[in-house]
Amino acid sequence: MPTFRQRLQYRLESFSVHDTIDPAATWHGQLGAFDARLHRHRLQAVIDSPIHEAALARQRLEAILRDWETVALLTDGHELRFVYEGVAVGEPNGQWADLDRTGAEPGVLPVVDAIVRRHRPDYPPPDPAFRISPMVLSMLREIEAFRADVPTLPLVAQRILGILADSFDGDGESLSHGDHLRGAAQRLSIDDEVVTQLAGLSARATEAATPPGQIRYRGAEWQWMQEALTRLTLQAGRAGQGAPGTRLSMDAFVARL
Repeated sequence: MPTFRQRLQYRLESFSVHDTIDPAATWHGQLGAFDARLHRHRLQAVIDSPIHEAALARQRLEAILRDWETVALLTDGHELRFVYEGVAVGEPNGQWADLDRTGAEPGVLPVVDAIVRRHRPDYPPPDPAFRISPMVLSMLREIEAFRADVPTLPLVAQRILGILADSFDGDGESLSHGDHLRGAAQRLSIDDEVVTQLAGLSARATEAATPPGQIRYRGAEWQWMQEALTRLTLQAGRAGQGAPGTRLSMDAFVARL
């Protein structure tokens, strides 16, 4: 069957004022069926497609790029965006002919004097196992709402646990919320201790008033809850094609209780 060689190009923009990735080492690898290279903030992805599938190449690649952006954000808060710049087609002589060029130039990013700045020698890597699913989108919306200072952290934690519980149908059996949550944790390769700990911490927000001289949450507990939101969302995304290859346990957390 005749094939159609395409090279799609994207510009990588970073919106994380605390992260400097200039100049990061060149990244080269596979993005699905695409042979990709990220160099000096330009991503070029090459694919040989059957003629009748050529028009789907950009759609398929951009789904992978959205996954990559999400993993970078959930892993360590690095906000990235891949912006389409154009596509070239391979010619018989081995050269490339531009088929579409947007001519877009990088936008002007705000200049912020960050107190803490991380100099990155490498680009945040993609996670081949991660896929954005409806469940992941629901969890991301909750995390985004918390970062916008809308609901409190314990309330968002409870909502994230509710999304996990709702994802487990129990084969039609009448199960309690806790059983649904444990069933979802088992399916997503999450240790029971992780969801039990998050449920216990988030429940404190609805308990009786804190006695004078005591605090409801220690700093480490607050940090752990924030980390749990992103780790649970990552684990849910890694279950898009079956059970995740890595189990989420308490040992995976940077924050310690």
